[in-house]
Formats: sequence, C-alpha cells, structure tokens
Amino acid sequence: MKKKLTTIYVISMLVVSLLAFYSGWTLRDSVPVPAEKVELNAPNLPSTIITPELANRDNKVISRGENDRKAKKFIVSAYTLREEECGRPNTYPNFGKTASGVQVTPWQTIAASRSIPFGTKVYIPYFKSAPNGGVFIVEDRGGAIDENELDVYMANLSDAKAFGRQELDGYILN
Repeated sequence: MKKKLTTIYVISMLVVSLLAFYSGWTLRDSVPVPAEKVELNAPNLPSTIITPELANRDNKVISRGENDRKAKKFIVSAYTLREEECGRPNTYPNFGKTASGVQVTPWQTIAASRSIPFGTKVYIPYFKSAPNGGVFIVEDRGGAIDENELDVYMANLSDAKAFGRQELDGYILN
C-alpha cells in the first residue's frame, strides 16, 4: 500500500512539474496571477482564456492583441431571438438553441461564417468593458453572415438596434 501511494505521489509531482514547465511558471520569476487568468501555452493542451488578460510564458500580464496576434477587421452586427430575425417562434421546441446545439448566452454567443469553427474564441476590444471582457465564443451561424462578419447575440432588442452594424477590430484567440 505504501509503495502504491509513493508511486501515485511521484506521478502526480511529475504531472505538476510538466504543467509548470510548459506554462512557463517558475518560483523565482512568478508574478501572482489568479489561476482563472492564466492561459496555458503548453503543446497538446487546449488554450483556456477566461478573462480579458493573458499571461505569457514569463507570467507577465499583458492585454489581448499584444501577444503576436494581429487585429482583423470584422463587420459586427447584433441579433436577438425575435421571430423576425431567427425565423422561429418562442414556442418552437429548440427555441434559443444555436447551430452548435447550445443555448444562446448574452455576452458569450456570436455567429460567424463557416470559416471560423464552433468554439473559437474571438476578442473584440470594443466590448472590453462588457461583462465578458470582450471575449465571445463562436456558437452560431447565420444565413446572411459572410467572411469577416460577426453577429453578436444580445438579449435586448433596443441594445441590438443601438449597436447597429459597425466595422470593428477583432482577434481570433484560438
């Protein structure tokens, strides 16, 4: 039993060490960054970005777009779940479901062309003070969405109309 526990301890320490190595973390150089604000840059690990800040390999906190990503111009519009827009009444069995199969979520869901895969995170600096920090997830498609166009889901029709259609910078994060 003691040998088994020792083996488990050694393996867990090895895993932690590898994760620390691939994320660039060191005791000497570390800057206290809450775990939810860290992006792992390890190969074969998914990139997880939760807040408007990223941690690079040196654990320096930098803002989005300054980390070797180039801004791309998008024509951004907004949509709601009104029947006139989505073509389905609110009594429809799958009302509010996106093309990817998830429920639309304000400040998260965006629709994009098929050239941007579902699950792709897109940072739009225009929305940096929004609850999502400007990070959206491609979860929907739209019949009228062409290349370099995004459609942001908004729960409120007046907000969507006020936003209108704008040319904005965006960054593909993954």
